[in-house]
Amino acid sequence: MQIARVQVRSEIVGLAARSVIELVFKNPNAQVLEGELVFPLAEGQSVSGFSLDINGEMRPAVPVEKTKGQQVFEDVIRRRVDPALLEKTTGNNYKLRVYPLPAQGERRVSIEIVETLPVQDGRALYRLPLQWQETIGQVSVEVELPGVDRSALEIGRGLPGAELRPLGSSRSGSVLAWQRQDFTARQALELSISHGATAYTATQHFDGQVFFYAEVPLPGTAALATVPRTRPQRLGLVWDASGSGAQRDLPRELALLDGLFKAWTGGDGQDLAVDLVLARDVAQATQRFLVRRGDWRELRSALERVAYDGATAASALVAVPGCDLNLLFSDGLSNFGPSVKALSPRAPLHAVQSSAAADSAWLRLQAESSGGQFIDLTHTLPASAVQRLTQGSAWVQSWQGTGVSDVVVSARRPDNGRVQVAGILTELQGQLALSVQLPTGQTQELVVPLRAQEQGALAASRWAAMSLNEMEAQRGERQGDILRLGQRFGLASSQTSLIVLDSVQDYVRHQILPPQSLRASYEQLLAQQLTQKRATTQRHLDDVARRFELGAGPQRAAILARLGLGLGRSGPNSGRYRRPVASRFTALGWALPRCGSDRASRAKQPDRLGPQDAKLGPQGDRSTLDQTPATRPACGAALGR
Repeated sequence: MQIARVQVRSEIVGLAARSVIELVFKNPNAQVLEGELVFPLAEGQSVSGFSLDINGEMRPAVPVEKTKGQQVFEDVIRRRVDPALLEKTTGNNYKLRVYPLPAQGERRVSIEIVETLPVQDGRALYRLPLQWQETIGQVSVEVELPGVDRSALEIGRGLPGAELRPLGSSRSGSVLAWQRQDFTARQALELSISHGATAYTATQHFDGQVFFYAEVPLPGTAALATVPRTRPQRLGLVWDASGSGAQRDLPRELALLDGLFKAWTGGDGQDLAVDLVLARDVAQATQRFLVRRGDWRELRSALERVAYDGATAASALVAVPGCDLNLLFSDGLSNFGPSVKALSPRAPLHAVQSSAAADSAWLRLQAESSGGQFIDLTHTLPASAVQRLTQGSAWVQSWQGTGVSDVVVSARRPDNGRVQVAGILTELQGQLALSVQLPTGQTQELVVPLRAQEQGALAASRWAAMSLNEMEAQRGERQGDILRLGQRFGLASSQTSLIVLDSVQDYVRHQILPPQSLRASYEQLLAQQLTQKRATTQRHLDDVARRFELGAGPQRAAILARLGLGLGRSGPNSGRYRRPVASRFTALGWALPRCGSDRASRAKQPDRLGPQDAKLGPQGDRSTLDQTPATRPACGAALGR
């Protein structure tokens, strides 16, 4: 399978970005294939939609329970029709499956990604997740930035030769346009935007509730106040040496360590003992190194000789005992052993990741729950990371509010002086108060006024994505909540996937609610099926009742036994049915023969069938009963009255 073309259309308003990535898959072979694409997303990015081209029309995907989605996809492709499935694998990584890719043909899909742009050194950073291993035949990128002047834009890595032009004669703003042929991206494409210190607040009505999203800049004293952290005396260095470690940006990680060791031991600094633990499926024995006056050549040589292979067990990524600070270098992805919700180190742990494919939410949880920081080197320079790890930073201790509920904060230690918070607005106006501890130890309260009139298109999706990250980081603790959230907001998660089926009959067959365009046909087919089912059930009940009326004695007993209705086994009516049987038959909606009140007249009626008795089929199945016409039995005698 080849990626023939990629077209990216994005719009950035403030710090909110929405991108639609359209992919055209090409099958150069002479046989039908299934297409599969695995791609990572960065922290803060999430898939909010997915569509497949069916008969020239882009059909949107719908959420489905993850296991059911896999089963339905496999069932549908066996019938050689058109399904597509988007799944979340580990961390913030996704897998797209499309069938069929016709021989010498193409299929078109589109993926919608929403995000809140991170801020780095006062500039918002927009990243295009196109770092796939395959060479792309043609790439086209267009990014609209309403209200943003070209002078505020800076083209980052991966976009050489990009064109910046005005948005249009009737609209103020800028457009970035970029195209390439036979393109291979080894890293995300980046665009940085000058961003001021203004707050951003938006609300959105969704599914009967009002959601809010806010970005709150810390005041100057909180954002700029820096207090040096205490230098560690003994450092624990946990180094993920599993197979996926080879995908990390090792030069950046080593540059970060170089800056840290110079800051901690340079000049007249004290020597630093470093306990190195290589972690794979198990943690290997500790190796002791000594760093003196910034000289860590022996330790660096040991890290450069690491052979990255084997599986990753989260239980191996434990802090080194006896250290007053720990550094964890890992992508956070675990593929061996039981899941681990929290490492629970006794000393602060800083988690560092530099891979495009990572479980950033879990790494951030490990760091912040211990009083440490999470560093993402994919969009943070090593020099900036050194400053963040050696200087104190503001910490969101708690929050409370009026007229709000289900509040979630993306990071307890705000990156670059901005707090991202979302929740549900339960009144027309509300207020949220954030208690922030400054590096100096002082506490400052930030008040966020909220009004339902401040409309924004991303508030609900940002709350859903932030809530999902928080739940996923707990690894298996909140599977039910993740399932309900994914189904409500149409998110790909550890418990839900997004699926597209070929026809409305497929949605009915597998009981999956289709997109809105097929909803009327879906409900009509469901109603027809229900009517047919009721008619079939009624015919079956009428047939059983008719056969029951023709049976007698042991034959009737056999019929009732097959239906789960008991016999009277003792007393004067032994071998006959007691009165409760008639009541149970009536409760099932079956009409029983009406009986006269004259015993004499009932006694005149025969109580047995003729020479040819009714018999059960050879397999004992009541649906194969073979009966011949017989005299109608006496109702009273048959029921043991």
